[in-house]
Amino acid sequence: MQVILTQKFLKRWIQHQLGKRARHCLLSLASWTALIAILDFKLRIKYATVIVACWRRYRRFTLHFSKCKLMNEIACVFADSIKRNLYCQNHKVAERQHYRVAEAHLAGRSMFERTRETKIQHQILVQSNVCNRDHNAELQRIFVTYCSYGQKENTSLLGIGSFLRLLKDSSNVMWPSNAAGLRPCDVELMSMKNRNHSNAGAVDKHLRYSEFLQTIHSLASIFFNSLLFCNDRLTEPDAKTCAFLQQHVFQSKVAKYHTDSLRSLSCVGRVDSQLHVFSQRIISLWRIHHSRVLFGLQKSIQLSHSEKGQQISSAVCIQRVWRSVSSREVTYSYARGVYDLFVDFESGCEFWFNRRTRASLWTKPQILVNKDVRKPIFMPSKGSIFEVSCSECSASSVSTYCIECRKLYCNQCSVLHSRNHNLVSIEMCVYCHFQISALPRLKKMTSSNKCVH
Repeated sequence: MQVILTQKFLKRWIQHQLGKRARHCLLSLASWTALIAILDFKLRIKYATVIVACWRRYRRFTLHFSKCKLMNEIACVFADSIKRNLYCQNHKVAERQHYRVAEAHLAGRSMFERTRETKIQHQILVQSNVCNRDHNAELQRIFVTYCSYGQKENTSLLGIGSFLRLLKDSSNVMWPSNAAGLRPCDVELMSMKNRNHSNAGAVDKHLRYSEFLQTIHSLASIFFNSLLFCNDRLTEPDAKTCAFLQQHVFQSKVAKYHTDSLRSLSCVGRVDSQLHVFSQRIISLWRIHHSRVLFGLQKSIQLSHSEKGQQISSAVCIQRVWRSVSSREVTYSYARGVYDLFVDFESGCEFWFNRRTRASLWTKPQILVNKDVRKPIFMPSKGSIFEVSCSECSASSVSTYCIECRKLYCNQCSVLHSRNHNLVSIEMCVYCHFQISALPRLKKMTSSNKCVH
């Protein structure tokens, strides 16, 4: 019994130890994977920041080239229009204004007369030729640094040993590193030729900055003896000196340190600042031109809108006049169908009679304005009035005649009697237009044109 219990205890203890070891392995594996993932993420972030910085630097260096190209295209596009406008206008003030516009468009060509590389070369030559060791430039800083090697207070005299050290620190200049490079004997000969000679014939052992600069020119012509430099901006000796400084002397650690410390005062920094100023000036000119073009467009749009508004207002005014005239004509035609003008037989005065309201007016109705209705109807005398009443109502005057019944009816009675009967309208008197005509008696009209009914 005890043996069985011990076996179970040992088995459980072994299983517990194995599980503990497995958990420890899993935890260590998980910690290693997490550490690797964190390191990988940090490396990716670092690479991404480096790529973004390089891309921004590239965009900053190439921005002025794209702007220069854009300004050239804009100048070429607007050159024809400027010439066309100059030919159209003969006034001197207008010509001056257009010339100023053309100069503003073509300003980029004069600003970017040199490329960035040629500007850097020009700055290297200009800054290096300043014979002042306190001047903030790369070559002066290098000269002072190598003068102070071994002698901290020495900042104006460069020994031959320090000069050889300067050339050895430069990339691919001296003979061991470059088979076609300069030898120490050549350097010593050039330095001896350019040293200052005293009146007694003695030769100084050190080089001043002006002598150091002449020695650099001589070594550059020896170093690039077999090469030809074709440059429109620089002469061949200056081009060789600039290439010697830019490609070799300025590539040493000391030169790079001084270039980084100078920043905007270095040759590259000066050129970049100038290009930045030129690009900002071009941007300002472009914005001025763009604002002028937009102002012109807005002004033309406003003029077109004002012209359209004037056209619309004039059209509305014409429509109002036409509608008023046409409405007056309509009302006049309506009034002619409603009013009749009569002349009283006894007094000889005119009065207007409304057929619908059966009202008479001694004054002219306002609806007739300055016109009148037909010709005046002269009222007959009381003895010659011929009036026939309706055979049905005996209250109104007749207007129709029934052929079947042989009776006269008024308007209301004729509507009631119009079924299966032929009605004929009775015409008014041709002469007086006031009362109905009696057809049998019209034949007895006298030659005196008097109304006989």
